[in-house]
Amino acid sequence: EEHDLMGGGAAPVCVDSGYVLHLQSQLSKSMQTMGVLDNQIGMVKRSCDEVVKSLKEEIADVMDDKCRVEMELLNQLAVLDNEKRNLEDECEERVRVEKSKIQCKEEHIAKLKEEIR
Repeated sequence: EEHDLMGGGAAPVCVDSGYVLHLQSQLSKSMQTMGVLDNQIGMVKRSCDEVVKSLKEEIADVMDDKCRVEMELLNQLAVLDNEKRNLEDECEERVRVEKSKIQCKEEHIAKLKEEIR
């Protein structure tokens, strides 16, 4: 009978109504299963879309934090570089002053030595 239903026979054959009901029942169950699977696929897709959206937001937040931290570090670096330059200038000025004092004392010592001679 199944072979005849599939078009394998030359002449149409009368099919048992119980068999037709069985096939209709299987078709109905299959359609119901497809509907359930379609709903489940939709739920999974929505869930995945929410996860992707959440991850994109998290990545954006991380990038914002990264940029903020980089700016803070660059500002701190600029402040430290400026302080370093100021300290170097102060130290160089102190060295110049001390060298000048030493030179004055050396000249004074040289004059005293000449006076002794």
